[in-house]
Amino acid sequence: MSDLWHNWMGNLTCRPLRIWTPHTLDDRQDIVRRARVEKRRVRLFGSRHSWMPLVPTDDYLVDIDT
Repeated sequence: MSDLWHNWMGNLTCRPLRIWTPHTLDDRQDIVRRARVEKRRVRLFGSRHSWMPLVPTDDYLVDIDT
C-alpha cells in the first residue's frame, strides 16, 4: 500500500501509487519514462501549500521540494 499524501492544511489527501523524490535530472526522466510505459499520470508537489485540488492523484506523485 502506498503512503497517504496531504497538503499542509489537511483538506486535500490522496494515496498515490508511488511518491517519488528524485535528486537528479536522470531520476526525473526515468519517472516520466516509467509513467509513460505504465500509462500513469505524473503530478508534482512542492511545499504542500496548495489548497486547490491540483495535486491529488492515484498515479505517480513527485516531490519537487528536494
